[in-house]
Amino acid sequence: MKKLLFINHSSSTGGAQRSLYEYLKLINKDKKNEIYLLSPSSDNELLKEFRTINFRFIPQFYNGIKSYYRGYRWFLLIREFTYFLLFFIFCIYLKVTYKKFDLIYFNDITLLPCLILKFFFKSKYVSALRSKQRLKKNFVYKYLKKLCDKYLFKIISIDNDIFNSSYSINKTIICRNIFKFNKKYKKKVKDNNFIVGYIGTFLKEKGIENFYNVAKIFSKKKYNKFKIKFYAIGKIPDKNLKFYLSSLLQNPYFIPNDQLGNFYLLGDTNKLDSVYNKVDLMTFISKVKAIGRPVLEASFFNVPSIVYLNEKKSDYIINNFTGYIIEEGNINEVVKKIIYLYKRRDLLSKFGHNAYKNSLKKFDPKSNFLRFRREILDKI
Repeated sequence: MKKLLFINHSSSTGGAQRSLYEYLKLINKDKKNEIYLLSPSSDNELLKEFRTINFRFIPQFYNGIKSYYRGYRWFLLIREFTYFLLFFIFCIYLKVTYKKFDLIYFNDITLLPCLILKFFFKSKYVSALRSKQRLKKNFVYKYLKKLCDKYLFKIISIDNDIFNSSYSINKTIICRNIFKFNKKYKKKVKDNNFIVGYIGTFLKEKGIENFYNVAKIFSKKKYNKFKIKFYAIGKIPDKNLKFYLSSLLQNPYFIPNDQLGNFYLLGDTNKLDSVYNKVDLMTFISKVKAIGRPVLEASFFNVPSIVYLNEKKSDYIINNFTGYIIEEGNINEVVKKIIYLYKRRDLLSKFGHNAYKNSLKKFDPKSNFLRFRREILDKI
């Protein structure tokens, strides 16, 4: 039986963790592999069912087109370097306790510092690519490319949208995010209420601040005739040391303080079917220049989306067919499209049906997992 180590970089239940969970479930069904999960916390409800190795200090290095180091962000490297040293010591424990792993999988390309494991385990190393990377050919890019070319067996791009931002195109394959569920629709109550949803972390770059600002516009008196509610689902960050240190440098979080009559903070949940069965329209109006997993999940419940994206082409959404792609920052256009779909429920339903068919074709668990097994699992 092969021993597989999956390294998860976050204790929250975000899109990356839900995507990992879907693949782990399918790997587990094979009964040919022994799965271990290295994670900062065992509190993640989704990932609890797997053998979890807890270690809080997992180092990362950010070079995304929005998250790369500049200005005050360079100070974050102090934290990552400290984590790196602690992780190096932890590697000794891993070696003594687990002896070997046949595959070590990074759940994000930001985990490249964990390649220090190479000194301890002669494994095949694979990394997911979950966001567009900054390909400016400076010393950072050259070093990251060298690491990928030399040490990674494969890079798994989660969609076509970000494939070309890989540091090593020749090693990159596409295994899309997948979503498997029992299709049980609850009949929605036919009333005039219209629910717009946001699912994700409370980071500004993920779009929670933009989502709140849209709700704020609709809370004005001139929009009272539209019975539109805004549901924000996600874990509100704990105000711990990490929160305050990040806030001192450049506050990445947004926690709504003003009470709006049309805006509801619903907290975190793993029961996504109960969320998507209530939502009429999903949004992903973020600053990350990519489309998040909630758009994919919503489509499987016949829920269309409005997203921020400067390109008019994406795996997840077809403009004017499964939803709307709007240029980043154009909040007035978001408001217009919400009103339009509020009035045109027939078009809303049509977009939702189209979104379902598009995702069924591209994000089918069977075909994507077969590729993952053929390209990764069968070669270790």
